[in-house]
Amino acid sequence: MPINIAFCFDENFWMYAGVTIASLLEADAKSKYYVHCVCPDGFWRGILIKNLSRYKNAVLQFHAPTRDYDHSFIRKYWTPAIYYRLMLPELLPELDSIIYADCDVVFNQGLGDLQKFINKRGKKDEFIWAVKDNMNLPSHSKLLLPYHKLLIPDYINSGFLVMNLKEIREAKLALLWKVMSKNQYVMPDQDILSITCAGKIGFLPLKYNCYFFDSPDEYKLKGKRITMREVLKEMEQEKLFTAQEIQESLKTPVVIHSYGQKMAWSTRTQNPLFDYLFWKAARKMDYFELLNQEFVLQSMGRGIENAMLERDLQNPLKRLFIRWRR
Repeated sequence: MPINIAFCFDENFWMYAGVTIASLLEADAKSKYYVHCVCPDGFWRGILIKNLSRYKNAVLQFHAPTRDYDHSFIRKYWTPAIYYRLMLPELLPELDSIIYADCDVVFNQGLGDLQKFINKRGKKDEFIWAVKDNMNLPSHSKLLLPYHKLLIPDYINSGFLVMNLKEIREAKLALLWKVMSKNQYVMPDQDILSITCAGKIGFLPLKYNCYFFDSPDEYKLKGKRITMREVLKEMEQEKLFTAQEIQESLKTPVVIHSYGQKMAWSTRTQNPLFDYLFWKAARKMDYFELLNQEFVLQSMGRGIENAMLERDLQNPLKRLFIRWRR
């Protein structure tokens, strides 16, 4: 049975969306995927069709986003595309459910076992299935606002979802989401989903959205340094995930998410498997050279950027790419 999955992006993220989709089709050549791309019309559609048509296990479909979220609240480091996932119940009226994935993830395995897990564990009336977010941990509590604390320990990460479109439509959540999108939430789409779906969320194992991994590397959290390894230990202590779920996420991850880390295309992440899978898929793209250039520019600093851009501006195709990248 074909697997329906959606990816939502705009002109700023289409190159990485192509790599994410390719990583899924590379990881699972046996399953059939209907890939739904929610994105504005533009030259990138043709480029993605050309690059992804080599995969015979996928059918690519494009859907234009609505204008319903044009005046929604947006922080400076996001675009309205973060709301595209909330359009899926109305954009895909023929479907009862859909898998959604961010475009900053890569796939290490296919999604064939996901529906089996939900059928075994679910009650069929959940609005969404998702992985719990690290914001549920005491070490991260300083980042929370009062409304977040009401959602603990069930606050979710919206980077990978299974959406029960039928139940969402019957509850008319899409209308509520449009109204709520005008509010100044910290993590707009993630907060809206956690609030409106509370009590009807199914929780997936960490391996379906691996945003932490076993590493001594540190990062800053409100001025305090904390290691990835310490976060994983705290996840087990706080019973966010079982020890088995954590071990599975480390040994056999399905979806690896660069959420909260530097992206693979801006610099090397702290996760070698993410880097490997990202660049393995990227090398299959006709625009690999541009992705690699993006990495070089951001890794080495902007000192060499003007010279490289001056060179690229001599190439009409690259002028077109640069226009949309900047």
